[in-house]
Amino acid sequence: MDELEPAMTHSDDPARRAANRRTALLLAVVALLFFVAALFKFKGLTP
Repeated sequence: MDELEPAMTHSDDPARRAANRRTALLLAVVALLFFVAALFKFKGLTP
C-alpha cells in the first residue's frame, strides 16, 4: 500500500493537505452540480 500511494503517507505538510481537501471539495461540488442537473433534466423529460 505504501508503494502505491506515497502521497497519502507524506501528507504531513499542511499545504498539501489543504490542496487535497480543496481538490476533494471541488470534485464533490462538481458531482453535486452534475447530479442536480441530471435530476432536473430527468424531471423535465418525464411529465
